[in-house]
Formats: sequence, C-alpha cells, structure tokens
Amino acid sequence: NDVDLLFLGRCHKSIDSERALNELRKADFKNIGVDLIYGLKDQSLEKWLKTLERAVSFNPEHISCYQLTIEGKTVFNMMKNKAMKTIDYSYFIERYNAGEMDLVEKSWFEKELDGNESLQKELMLRKKIDNALINHDLINLRNKLAVLEKTRKEKLVEADRKKAIGIRFAAAVAGFIIIGSLIMLSRNHMGNNDTLYKNNFSAYEYQNISRSDVLNSSPEFAKALQLYEANNYSQAATLFREYLQSHPEDMPAQLVYGVTEMQNGNYPVAESSFRSVINDNDNLYIDNAQWNLALCYVATGQNTQAIKELNAIVNSESIFSKKAKKLLRQIK
Repeated sequence: NDVDLLFLGRCHKSIDSERALNELRKADFKNIGVDLIYGLKDQSLEKWLKTLERAVSFNPEHISCYQLTIEGKTVFNMMKNKAMKTIDYSYFIERYNAGEMDLVEKSWFEKELDGNESLQKELMLRKKIDNALINHDLINLRNKLAVLEKTRKEKLVEADRKKAIGIRFAAAVAGFIIIGSLIMLSRNHMGNNDTLYKNNFSAYEYQNISRSDVLNSSPEFAKALQLYEANNYSQAATLFREYLQSHPEDMPAQLVYGVTEMQNGNYPVAESSFRSVINDNDNLYIDNAQWNLALCYVATGQNTQAIKELNAIVNSESIFSKKAKKLLRQIK
C-alpha cells in the first residue's frame, strides 16, 4: 500500500516491490521471502488483508509479519505527540485537484482533510494558484487581441477610402492575423514549455531516500543535504559535485544533485546526472530520474527528446505514467 509506505518513510512504491518479486522469479531464485509491517496508523483490517492477499499471490516461500514497534530515540518516537504525521501530501493534493484519484484513495484523502486545517489551507492555496495561472494567461490573450484590433482599426482609418479593394484586403489580412494569433496564443497556453515545466516540477523530498543512505553518508554529503533542505541550491550543488567526484556510484546523491541543478537552471548538468542514475539500471531511483530528465528537456525546448522520454515512462508503467500521459497530450 503506497500510503503505508510513505508513512514508513520508504523510498519505493508497491509497484517496485512487485517488479522485484517478478524479476526474482525470472532469475530462478528458489527461496524468496517477503517482510510486512502491520499496526500502522489508519491501517484498517481491510487494507491489511489486501496487503496479505497481494503478497501471497506471488507465492513466496516465506512471509514474515512484524508489528510496528516505536523504539526510543527514533524518528517515530519523537513524532508521537504530533500524531505521527510524516506523510508529504504534495503528491496527493496534485492528484486530488486533477481528479486522478480512484474511489479508495479519494476516500482516504478526504478523511485526512477532515479536521486538518493546515492541509485544507494547502489544498485551497494550490487551487487558487492553478486558477491564477489560467486567468493570467487569459488576460494576456485579451490584451494582445486588443492591441491587434486597435492596430487594425488605425490602419483602416489611415487607408485611402478610394482604394476599396485595398481596404478590404487589409481588413482580411488583419482578420487572418487575429485568428492566427488566437490559435497561436491558445496553443501557447496549453503547450508553453515554461508553463508546463512549472506545473509539473516539484523538488525531490530527500527523506524518501532510505535512512541507511543518509546515516552512512559522509559529512560532506550530509551538509549538502542540509543546504538543499534550506533551499540554498547553489552551495548545495557545489558540495554534491565534490562528493560525487569520489562517489560517482551513489545513485541517491546523483538524483538529488540533478534536482539541485534543475533549481539552479543548469539543465544540461542535471540531464547528465539523471542519465547516470538511469544507465546504472540497478537502483530504486530510475523512475524519478526519468521523469526529471523529461522535464529538463521540456524546460530547454527539446520537445522531441521530451516526447521520447515521456513515452518510455508511459510504457514502463512507473508511478509517473499518468503524469507522463497528461504532459504528452499538452506538448503534442
């Protein structure tokens, strides 16, 4: 269950686990085990049974079930008094506003909204921002059309009245200009690369990286993450770059460094970092790297490359497949 995985701070999704089990069977492993955790916040009996049924459907040789235990000096223990709210709702707010949730996910999210004033305000703010962007584009369109119409009338007034044919021709040309501009501006509203990039890009939340990756990292990497969290992307990029010179195999660092350079507007550098993650082909960050690489292409106007990468995401059935389909329609 993806909601439970987010609550536990796991870096993978359910589809990643299922893909791993299938690959293990294909590789002819004879003894496959599955570990599950129960007793989570808001984990109903129905949800737990569905998780068990899904795990059993893969016919593993062993299934271990562990009850969630809150140990002292852990993150969960420190957050008990805060109702253990560790979920980042950004992904779910976007899906809710876009109408992309199924009935089960929508029911869960509306339950989370109930009584959560902070989450309600965040949801309303996102809606206002989306509406403001749409209204801003429409106002720009009206202003440009008004200028075109004013120009057309001035040309008609200044034209020689005796040249009726010339006047009709000028009016026809002006009409075609208005219609063409309307079509062009309409397409620009739907497919403007800068707008598409801003609507789809969101900073990668590094807490989704496994805890062991952070705990075992060097002080240099830990400092870079602190700067990244504080939105100091310029200095963070410098430390990530120095760290990766001696640790190029660190895929989580490659991913976060790529996102950092996107924030700095250094898209070619970000593209190189994301390709390193993808070409490694043996990590849990490939889906995120593919999505952000596609957004780099969108930001730099490389629509052919963007379409190619987005099609690959759709065919891979990753967590970004629906977003990729939607973005493809807007680019095309």
